[in-house]
Amino acid sequence: MRAAWQYLPLALSLVLFSVFSHFFYNQIGDDAFIYFRYVDRALAGHWGSWTSQIPAVEGYSSVLWTTWLILLAKAGIGVEVAARASGLLFALLALLSTYQLGRLLKASIWQSGVACLLFSMVAGLHYWSTAGLETSLYLLIFIQAVISMIRLRHHVLWLALIGLARPEGPILLLALLIAMKCVYRQRFPWWQVGVIVTPLLVWMAIRWQLYHALLPNTFYAKATGDPLQQIIKGLIYGFVCWIPLLGAWLLWFKSRRQDIMIALGAVSLLLGIVVGGGGDWMIYARLLVPVVPVLLAVSVALWSQSPTRNACIVVSFLPMFLLVVFPRFWWPAFTGEQLDPTSKIEGTMTERSIDLANKIDAVFGQSTRLIAVNHAGALPYALADHNVIDMVGLNDAHIARAKGHMHRKYDVDYVLEQAPDLVILNSRTLPGSQGVAYHTGYWAGETALVEHPDFYRYYQWVPAFDTRWQWQMGPPYGWFYEAAPESWIQVFVRKDLLTDPNTHLKALDDRDD
Repeated sequence: MRAAWQYLPLALSLVLFSVFSHFFYNQIGDDAFIYFRYVDRALAGHWGSWTSQIPAVEGYSSVLWTTWLILLAKAGIGVEVAARASGLLFALLALLSTYQLGRLLKASIWQSGVACLLFSMVAGLHYWSTAGLETSLYLLIFIQAVISMIRLRHHVLWLALIGLARPEGPILLLALLIAMKCVYRQRFPWWQVGVIVTPLLVWMAIRWQLYHALLPNTFYAKATGDPLQQIIKGLIYGFVCWIPLLGAWLLWFKSRRQDIMIALGAVSLLLGIVVGGGGDWMIYARLLVPVVPVLLAVSVALWSQSPTRNACIVVSFLPMFLLVVFPRFWWPAFTGEQLDPTSKIEGTMTERSIDLANKIDAVFGQSTRLIAVNHAGALPYALADHNVIDMVGLNDAHIARAKGHMHRKYDVDYVLEQAPDLVILNSRTLPGSQGVAYHTGYWAGETALVEHPDFYRYYQWVPAFDTRWQWQMGPPYGWFYEAAPESWIQVFVRKDLLTDPNTHLKALDDRDD
């Protein structure tokens, strides 16, 4: 009976995983639809291409996740269902892997279960598991890679997958290989290094053939800019993890255990890459989720009867409590409710974007040659038969290499030179209020576009397309991120298209609020 009680924290972690997974299940990220568009185009014979008009780019963050979704789609599983179900499965396996890592680090059954229990309270684990992105897959691969590096078994498989799982994967892989060679020396032969890097080298050759680039387009779009500013932003973004990491390293110096050193070294390398890349703008610490379970497993392994050591662990790990599920969500979650749509990362924008896409398709049909967008997810996905310019540059090689920082890159002249038929903008102020058609301030690239002297010369706002969406993030994220209870999507149409007899503008209502 005593042995059964030792599994109580693990059992509770599975209960919390089920409850919170259900609570967050009804949301999906707008960026997930970038994957879905690539998958649909691959099934149509256009592998690796987001749109036909602009040269192909690698606008997805994980070739491994993209390939996985394509395989499931070919098996007849809907891409959104496949993404959600796979993400949930990988998240569950990652939770159990946290327990496995704790036991490997010689923590007791109870202590390893506590690590799982704490990880099951992390909002990002649940939020991102069904968001349609590669987060859960990357999380599982990283934990298993740490386990395999400590045991020196199956490391070839898991390390090889790291190189394909994320844009920073090749850098992390190289760093881990160097670290393993220093630690294991002759026990880690060069032929294993060659086997591990072979899948990455093959993919880089394919990437060059498809995209004429050695790095993914998302790297150029997000991880280039002023290095000092990026590091400062990264340090702010990752402080909830690097402070506990420093505390864990200080405690390690008393034990000098090799297994804990390997785990902490792997986490340090991953967190260093996240900090150096400037972190992320998305809520719920998407890039920190893989760091948390390894830190928790190490913390329970370092736990002892020493009051001083216990106090150090507790104090250093306090910042990680900012990652737990908001207390105001606990009661709704346990009563069977689900996340309010306005509290999702993009609020109701995804659903309303699909509604707008259907309206655009009904009005213009195939008469539109090219559409320019800022949010390149759900709207372009729903406009599957239309060519699209991604004005932020995630899916455009030219804009991705422009000057600026993450999501601050744009090239107005480049967009206007391509003469898109529709330009879809966003505003946080009611369109047309105060006698102004478009109120600037939503995104610098849209502001610069509207202020270009040729914009209103060639484009006209069509109020009938105005689409309202809501977003309201509560504390603590609401303290750091600007909340916009109401935002609008606006459509600007080329003036010569307004007189095209193939369009059905007269069928639109005067206003759609």
